Amino acid sequence: MIRRERSIIMIAMVIILMMLRLPDAYAQDTANYNEALQRIYAAAASAATELALDGLGLSQLPPELWYLTELESLHLTHNQLVTLPPQIGNLGNLKTLVLSFNSLQTLPPEIAYLQQLEALYVENNAISSLPSTIGNLHNLRLLYLGHNELTAVPSQIGTMGQLQVLYLKHNRLEQLPPEIGQLGQLVYVDLSHNNLTSLPNEFGNLMTITELDLSANSLQHLPSSLVNLRSLMTFDVWNNPLVVRYPTFGDYIPAQISAYIDDQAAYDRDQFWGHLRDIVLAIVVLVVLMGGQHLLLRRYYLSQLHQQPAWP
Repeated sequence: MIRRERSIIMIAMVIILMMLRLPDAYAQDTANYNEALQRIYAAAASAATELALDGLGLSQLPPELWYLTELESLHLTHNQLVTLPPQIGNLGNLKTLVLSFNSLQTLPPEIAYLQQLEALYVENNAISSLPSTIGNLHNLRLLYLGHNELTAVPSQIGTMGQLQVLYLKHNRLEQLPPEIGQLGQLVYVDLSHNNLTSLPNEFGNLMTITELDLSANSLQHLPSSLVNLRSLMTFDVWNNPLVVRYPTFGDYIPAQISAYIDDQAAYDRDQFWGHLRDIVLAIVVLVVLMGGQHLLLRRYYLSQLHQQPAWP
């Protein structure tokens, strides 16, 4: 009976503590939401083209935001957004949209209405897929999707002809669509820390690339079409199980790929001679030990012979 009463008292105390804390959390959320509203009203009053609602811990956005149709830059980083409402499509004049450090799992199809968008930052979220309508962002130049859960890239990415920077680091990509070869303006590509096992042969069409990071994948082969990447200045493909060294691609080998091949060959030679040296050294040590043991045994038997009595 006493134990039951104690349990009831403990449960009551926990409930009271929770009730005491709830108003504080609610007040904090309300204060942040009101702060967001104030910034939205101020932007509306001044006809501002930029708005930052960073770091407010927002789990939902005030609907008043979608009336700011003149916005060109919207920053929503470090909040708790899980989804974006379709009303994001109302902001047709946006040129920069920053959604990094949230909990977004996908982007709404209505993002296709942001026809003026030039830069899209969605890093450090939980995005596992992209809508096919992302291909309608024909003016997009910068696409940052690093540190997400992407397993595939839609083929419609090939229609984003103005794209210059493609940042897909730290995802779960296993392959790329051949349409990626249509991105003729790409300059910087980071595909490191994925699960890529191969690259499409169309990758060689990206002749404007100056920086290419393929490190920390599962690449076993590089397409011979990489010979076309004549603008490469930085090429990183380390930490891949590459088994083909491509001693020659033809008449021309880009400097960075040539450096990689030379480094790989030098590394292989060093490894070979290093192993051979270790083997020879081990054999020498073994021979010396056996020789030393033989000499000790011979000396011992000779000493025993000297101690034998002479024949009468």
